[in-house]
Amino acid sequence: MRQSEPSFVYRVKISGEAGDGIMSAGDLLMRVAAREGFEATVVKSFPSTIRGGYAQSLVTIADRPIISPLDYCDMLFALSRDAFLLDTVGLKPHTIILVESTAHTEGVYHERFDQLTSSGYTPFSVPVLQFARETAGNCTLRSTVALGVLVEMLGLSSKVLFTAIAERFREKGTELVELNHIALESGCVWARHHIEKTNMPVLPYRNPAGGEGKLVIEGNQAIALGALAAGCTFFASYPITPATAIGETLARQIHLTGGFAYQAEDEIAALGSALGASFSGAKAMTATSGPGLSLMQEFLGYASIVELPVVVIDVQRVGPSTGMPTKHSQDDLLAAVF
Repeated sequence: MRQSEPSFVYRVKISGEAGDGIMSAGDLLMRVAAREGFEATVVKSFPSTIRGGYAQSLVTIADRPIISPLDYCDMLFALSRDAFLLDTVGLKPHTIILVESTAHTEGVYHERFDQLTSSGYTPFSVPVLQFARETAGNCTLRSTVALGVLVEMLGLSSKVLFTAIAERFREKGTELVELNHIALESGCVWARHHIEKTNMPVLPYRNPAGGEGKLVIEGNQAIALGALAAGCTFFASYPITPATAIGETLARQIHLTGGFAYQAEDEIAALGSALGASFSGAKAMTATSGPGLSLMQEFLGYASIVELPVVVIDVQRVGPSTGMPTKHSQDDLLAAVF
């Protein structure tokens, strides 16, 4: 019997500047939703620079398995001016909009805020940066303040969130954990006092025990574990974004099944090694992205001609040749298929 559509799917987008904790915020929100019994995924987008440039995390929360995330959102939290302008274009009706208070105070940003209000939206101005400075004394904790606002609005547990934050930052010391706790609570308190509960899109209640046994895992990690379950005994690769995590996972796990992981000097050698292992009877695999797949063409042709089985994982990014290393896409699809 075909599974029915989810009775609810809710999407939360957190956007801002790279380096401001956007990726961590999305990951933590997804983990909290999972621990409270929901199905949850997070899709991240970030530039190649360490700091600055547009970044976003799109968290999807549902009561049934999520087949694929979509690009629209039901709630938007923009933490920077550029993110505010970019993400408020083409919003679906009734989207809840939260904006960092300093991101809409002048010029075109202020005009956009007024346009949204006159178009029937209810944008909320949230003093995230101010709270981060005043309560925790650290403006880099703005994403934690934002998380406090979000969990309060969504009806998720701030205690579960704090536990997840403590687990993530424990190695960096108790002081940072405590500062995050203060920043989180300030966001929760602000939401309780400034946004009426009747207007909040509270998620259906879930018993936290419903999250027991749930596995929070990245796609690359799932591929690695699937390969082990299928009997992979040899893996060779050259590190390349965004496929590197497959090799990192297998390097830690494959020896437990009597297998071997090898980091080659380049993608050509990686596939050549895998083919040599396959020739000797091993179940062999390699993983790469567009640039590496381009380099592997001769060996792929060789494998086809001599009929040697080998698995090649192509974790696609923009462009089959050089491309943008941090942007996922499907530009390699025709190259991979044909």
